[in-house]
Amino acid sequence: MDTKIVFMLFSLLALATVQIYGEDLKIVDVWTSNVLVGTSTHTTEYYINPKITPTIFVKVYGGSYQHDVILEVKSDEGESWKSSLVPILPHKEEVIPAELKFKEFGIHTIYVSLLDKDGKVLTSKKATIAVPDPIDVVNISCEDSFINESKPDIEICNSPWFIVTLKNNRYSQSDYNVKVWIAVVSQNFNKDASKYPNDKGVLYYGKNDSKVIYLAKGSEREIKFKIPPITAKEDIIKIQVHINVSGIHDYSDGPAYTLIYTTDGYKIKYSRIIQHKKFYYPISLQDFQIVTTLNKDVVGILKNYYRTSKIEDVELEELIKSRNYGDTKVLPRIYLKDDPYLVITKLTLVNRFNDKSSVVVTLESDTDRITKEVELNKFEVKEIYLPVSIKYPKNRLNISLQCGTYKYEISENLKIKPIAVSPVYIDSIEIDKGNGVYRPIGNNYYVDLFINNNCTLKITLKNCYNKTLSGNLTVDALDFNKEIMKCPSRLSFRINPGGKTTLYLPISFNTAVKGDIKFTVKVDGALTSYSKIFHFNVNNIKADIEYISPYSVKVTLLKNGSQYSNIPVPGYENKFKITFRNPMDEDIRVFTWIEVKGENNEFKESSDKKIICIPSKGEKSVYFKLKFNEGFKGYLQVYISPVNYSNPILVASKYITVFSPLSIEKLQYNNSKIYGEIKYSYTCTKPIYYRYWYVLEKDNEKVFESTKYSKVIYPGEVNKIEFRLQGLKDSEYTLRFFVEIPDFVKINYTDYPILLERSIKLNNTIENTSLLNTTNNNSSNTIENTSLLNTTNNNSSNTIENTSLLNTTNNNSSNTIENTSLLNTTNNNSSINLSVVYNESEVTKSMSSTTKESETSNGIIGTIFASIMEIVGRIFHFFGF
Repeated sequence: MDTKIVFMLFSLLALATVQIYGEDLKIVDVWTSNVLVGTSTHTTEYYINPKITPTIFVKVYGGSYQHDVILEVKSDEGESWKSSLVPILPHKEEVIPAELKFKEFGIHTIYVSLLDKDGKVLTSKKATIAVPDPIDVVNISCEDSFINESKPDIEICNSPWFIVTLKNNRYSQSDYNVKVWIAVVSQNFNKDASKYPNDKGVLYYGKNDSKVIYLAKGSEREIKFKIPPITAKEDIIKIQVHINVSGIHDYSDGPAYTLIYTTDGYKIKYSRIIQHKKFYYPISLQDFQIVTTLNKDVVGILKNYYRTSKIEDVELEELIKSRNYGDTKVLPRIYLKDDPYLVITKLTLVNRFNDKSSVVVTLESDTDRITKEVELNKFEVKEIYLPVSIKYPKNRLNISLQCGTYKYEISENLKIKPIAVSPVYIDSIEIDKGNGVYRPIGNNYYVDLFINNNCTLKITLKNCYNKTLSGNLTVDALDFNKEIMKCPSRLSFRINPGGKTTLYLPISFNTAVKGDIKFTVKVDGALTSYSKIFHFNVNNIKADIEYISPYSVKVTLLKNGSQYSNIPVPGYENKFKITFRNPMDEDIRVFTWIEVKGENNEFKESSDKKIICIPSKGEKSVYFKLKFNEGFKGYLQVYISPVNYSNPILVASKYITVFSPLSIEKLQYNNSKIYGEIKYSYTCTKPIYYRYWYVLEKDNEKVFESTKYSKVIYPGEVNKIEFRLQGLKDSEYTLRFFVEIPDFVKINYTDYPILLERSIKLNNTIENTSLLNTTNNNSSNTIENTSLLNTTNNNSSNTIENTSLLNTTNNNSSNTIENTSLLNTTNNNSSINLSVVYNESEVTKSMSSTTKESETSNGIIGTIFASIMEIVGRIFHFFGF
């Protein structure tokens, strides 16, 4: 086998010659001292010069005459080298060696120039050479890690310790002392950390923690490094392994191998093959979201926050109670622009490691910091919800995951617009029903009013926040000219934390109108206001009053007859017809009723309320019945109230006369005596015959009814009545006093009496007290009894006192017809003693009503007397009295 040694140029690129001066002087070739050794025609081996830094050889051709030149070589690292003056003979080739220093292993570009003695460039050439690395990085691995076989270039790291394996490669011809250190860089950092140690992508540069190892030719060694805690904006890092051999540096972020080979053109190529590798944190933040909708996982957080913060959010509470969360965005919510607001975050964590791992999750804003440790089983995906307070409007949040040495930290601009919620809302609006009574407006927010009616709205505001708040309530007409509405445009308020305040808003309208009114709560420092819109329907209703009872009352006594008139009368149900007219273009439903008051505005009687519907541009009639106990002059008033709870409106009033020729002027009780006065209140010259009696009631049950007594009263006269009640038990009684005026009402050509009634309360345990003068069951006027009636004038007393036995004595001046019949006692258990007093000077004789005589309904004398009085009455009636 023939042996031959072939010296070949060790270069990467074809040489290009640039001739500057002289056509015959040129640089022929450039190569290094690294050689290719061939042991046979089929086998070759490549070696790296043990000196590592190669000698550069430059072949120069002299041309047709001799040249004295200086060789200058510069590197791409800024290093340069110059030779002494070298003569180049004509037509001869000269090889000039150059010694150039290099800092980095790998491919370099050098610049070769031939200079004359004055430094002028005669010719130059650019060449590419290689400085091969004799050390291979076999592996970089985390001490506690997991590698998925399908992704060998990714290692899940769970330890701060890393193992670097180095090998003196097969091209090396020597042993070396190797200086080794590592750097931790971000996954997108692709530069040499030794040149940019302060770059933000360099998380740790460990040159100060470097180690020097001896690496014999062909040997391999492992070196361990511990990195400090790392904080990065990503959860993926790279480890750069840096080596320095004989002052020349190299690095890689994964296994790296030197490869030397020959191309088809017999050009020698050098390359450094690097298998890039990444290291993942054991736990990753797979997803981060701001929670905007309700779900069962955040309800507990919300309840705890609002409870401890003492904030009430009615809308949110109702949604939580309903459990019908849906997809409506209701979070996060902000109340005051200067106060932090709650943000609930959803973090999806993934354990990449093949064993249980833990992570400390921290959320930090300008105003809040929250930390939570979370454990995850191998390869587990877990969702966690964390609340944090954010300051408006910065919306920036720092998120970090600390897994032992490795800390992943990002700063998020949340890009959220919190839902602004007014911390004060309208809790209720009530409408004035009159007399200081208010009733809430219904959920339909519909209000019926009438023009020129002063109405007051009672508006209650609720502070749902944990601070004292101030602001204003404004009122705005949306659908009509604000001049139509008369009310304050703004009301101020101040409310304690969690408290309520009530505002009273008077409002009225001068024109019938339909439209919306907006009530707005504006809180100082809030980002939004709270509004409620109510629809107001302002109507203009008119009414007519007509008396339609069939009663004709005798209003004038004439010699040849009586004159009758169709007017209200006591003792009967008087019927009134009220006709309503609606000029509006829609039907109106209202409550309506009537009230009757005397000339001094004293209450007399009222009807029940009725609901009616008045048709659009039409009329509606409604009928009421009222019964009066006495005659009087006063006013009948018609009221209406919208069905949706507005205050009552007086729409019509009419002066009326409830006619009676006689009146009960006084009825008082003192020291077991009843004093009364019956007055002839009629402008006529004829006497009137009447009857009177009384009934005692206890607990709404009749316990005694007196005999009916008859009298004749003359114009302008006042008959004084006195009863003595004895033997009353300690209890409260009601005495009803009746006066019957026969044949004063005509119905269908038939005569009927007028019946007057007045009631007082008797409390037998208290003397000389105020007595009630009752005109009806619904209202009463109190008459204070400060002095008793003086009835010492016998000529004017005309008084009949009830007793068990009536005295038939007759005085000429009394004009008194006495009933001598025995009283009929309706209650056998009663022990009331009765006596007759003709004049106050006479002594009365008492007799128990429980005697045998009292058991007879009427005595014989009483029966005869009653017959006589009936005949007398008919005679008076015949003559027109």
